[in-house]
Amino acid sequence: MKPEKFLPVFVTIISIPGFIFFIHLKEWVLAAICVPAFFLGLWTAVSQFKKEKHEKEMDEKHSEEFKRVRRGMHLGYEYAYSEYRRDCFDKIYEWERSELEDMIWNDYLKGNIKFAGLLPYLEKYDGMSKLKEDLESPDTPEGWKKEISFVLDLADKEKN
Repeated sequence: MKPEKFLPVFVTIISIPGFIFFIHLKEWVLAAICVPAFFLGLWTAVSQFKKEKHEKEMDEKHSEEFKRVRRGMHLGYEYAYSEYRRDCFDKIYEWERSELEDMIWNDYLKGNIKFAGLLPYLEKYDGMSKLKEDLESPDTPEGWKKEISFVLDLADKEKN
C-alpha cells in the first residue's frame, strides 16, 4: 500500500480500538479525539479512492501521446530516452492541450529541461520569452543554455 493511502486507512482502523480502549480507561477526552480521527481518516481514504478512480477513468479517455508525455514527467527511464518535439501537439486531442500545456510549463519551471523543446509551441504561455529569459540568466547552467539555444534556433527556422 502506498504511504499516502496507508495513513488514512491506519488512522481509521486504529481509532476504533483506541476509542474502546479509552472508554474502558474512562479517558473521555482521548476517547472523544478518536471519533473525529475515525471520520477524518475514513473521509480521506474514501476521497483518495474516488480521486484515483476518476483519474483512471480520465486516463482511458486521453490520447496515447498525452499519456507518453505525462509518463515522461514521472518516470525517469522514459524521460531519459524520449524526445519531445512539436509534433506531440498534433497527436493529442484538442481538449487535452490546455492540461498538457500546464504540465509542460510547470515541469519546466521545476527544472525539467527535457521539455524546453515544447515551450515555443505553447499557446497558453509565452514559452519563447521564458526561454530567452533563461538563456540570458547567469543562473542557468551552461548545458541548459546549449539546449535552449538549439530550441530557439529550431523554432525560428520553423517560423520562417
